[in-house]
Amino acid sequence: MKTTKIIGKGPQMEETLRRYFLDMGYYVVRNVKYVFQGVDVTDVDLWLYQRASLFRRLRLTVDVKNRRIPQALERLLWSKGLLSGLALDGAIVATTDSREQVKQFAKRQNLILLDGEFLAKLKKRYGDDEQRISEEELHSKIRSSKSDRIGVDWLDRLIAAKSRVLSDLNFDGCNALLNDARYFVEQAIATSNRTEAAVRSLYLVISLSLICLDFICLDSAVEEKPEQLKRLIEGLRFGTAGAQGAKRIVTQAAKLLAAYGGTRERQREFTEMWDEQVKQLPVEIIAEFVVKNGQGRALFDLARSFECSAFAREIVKPSDLPTDQKSFLGALLDFFGIDRKQFFEIHIVPASAPTKNKPPPENVVPETKTR
Repeated sequence: MKTTKIIGKGPQMEETLRRYFLDMGYYVVRNVKYVFQGVDVTDVDLWLYQRASLFRRLRLTVDVKNRRIPQALERLLWSKGLLSGLALDGAIVATTDSREQVKQFAKRQNLILLDGEFLAKLKKRYGDDEQRISEEELHSKIRSSKSDRIGVDWLDRLIAAKSRVLSDLNFDGCNALLNDARYFVEQAIATSNRTEAAVRSLYLVISLSLICLDFICLDSAVEEKPEQLKRLIEGLRFGTAGAQGAKRIVTQAAKLLAAYGGTRERQREFTEMWDEQVKQLPVEIIAEFVVKNGQGRALFDLARSFECSAFAREIVKPSDLPTDQKSFLGALLDFFGIDRKQFFEIHIVPASAPTKNKPPPENVVPETKTR
């Protein structure tokens, strides 16, 4: 089934531009929700990420308006505000408007404009993409019907995962994405009728976590490997606040326990239990992989390849992934404490087409809390 048969004109142009920027060497996320302190602010049509060099990463947004009346000047102002508000490296507006005034206004605002003439060329080049599924097709594979409660929960998890690229490219965001990856690994093993949806979702959140790790590596670009390893272990174990910040939080929690009737012995048990659980996290597995591959383009290229697998027209079984992808996935499974053979031998059942009737049986496992 071709992408153009199931999505509208606006989403189709977003898919066309996504394919264009992927071919240009970017990592691309479509339909990213910007959330500030729990409040939905706006949606970003495309988010672009590029590893420009060892010392530089580029983050850009693309606003796409494929309408008869595109309101291009308004969209340019909106993009300028988003550029400033998110501290991005650039913003692009893609519009069917080709007026000279629009081009001059974009130039004055230091924004990149892709006008109607350029978009028309892209339509001819990428109009029918037989290699990838669209965002809408991915959603239809995850959510089988309007009443599919589990499908809705999975999509909500993916939406939250994608939103982290706008404001949480740090250890907290990375740890949350690794939790998402564990969740979808467990669902892929446990489910009998949602394996394709679970595996595609897994590939997508893995790609996002790799982008997060690549961005984190920017802060340690000039450090020696032992220092890099130490910093990664601490961040993956304690989050963005680090060991000292996490310790302050635990100390405060122990004080609250005492305030509500907890004994000194209970406080001590609480602190010791936290110390023990933290030490049991085998974060060295991920940290060592990152240190080994973080100085070159390996993490970035791996993220792009996992993204490609997530949206491949034909689902790629874990056992058929390229060697570099299987290597990182194997490291993740070791980190999660999940048997590699058990996961790589799962049988993938193709997702059925969306229906208006009742959803398939809900055969899923509860989320495992690891952090």
